[in-house]
Amino acid sequence: MSLFNSPIIKSVTGTQSLSALKNSSIFSSISSLTARLKKDEDGVAAIEFAFIAPVMLLIYFGMVEISLLVEVDRNVTQAASLVGDLTAQEEILTLDMMEDYINATIAVLNTDQDGSQTRLGVEISSYEATEDAGGNRVVNEIGYAQFGTPYDGGSVVVTPATPTTEEVLASAHYDPASINPTLLPVGSGIVVARINYEYRSPLQYFVKSQDLRETFFLKPRRSATVIFDNGNPADPSDMTCSMNERSANSGTFSIDCSAS
Repeated sequence: MSLFNSPIIKSVTGTQSLSALKNSSIFSSISSLTARLKKDEDGVAAIEFAFIAPVMLLIYFGMVEISLLVEVDRNVTQAASLVGDLTAQEEILTLDMMEDYINATIAVLNTDQDGSQTRLGVEISSYEATEDAGGNRVVNEIGYAQFGTPYDGGSVVVTPATPTTEEVLASAHYDPASINPTLLPVGSGIVVARINYEYRSPLQYFVKSQDLRETFFLKPRRSATVIFDNGNPADPSDMTCSMNERSANSGTFSIDCSAS
């Protein structure tokens, strides 16, 4: 029922007064304005965009960060595969070779290595399977090279409250007991390449930092085993590599490997 046709309004104003009120210019203007407002859609798109834009921006930046993380993770996988494959192609691995391989790993990761000692870790191990006097299979580490931060979770558990540097490095070594005998039968060798890299997102919205890790197992290509030679006849199997800090401060860097 229309307000103007309401019995209450009719009883108060009368039929003629009500008709005059309905036809007055004031009510005509109000009715016209109301009709125009109902049909006017100007600014609707802007209002809708104001509601949707923040959500779209969040999704966009989230996808960008995830894409960057996936790309770096693939680089870590490729770098571990590369350094392991290069090592497996050698019969004897020297300090100069290891320096070149670490440089190649850094190039694949596409990082300037500012503070690399705390963000990147590269570990190369060479193992040989032999038999003891009782005919039992024994796996021996015949070569180990390490750059940057050690890979967590090794074969030796460090129990002292203040472990020595040697104990910390030993705890980082890969546990050869986990290698399948089918992959490492008696009389053969294997190369284990491990990389851990602390990724820091340039945007820092959704992905703050991620610890990316990769492990590769490769069989030697040209010999049964890969022997490490650090130039020290007393203990030729262990190598430690580090970055030249002075070169890093000038915008460039070089890798130096030495006997552990």
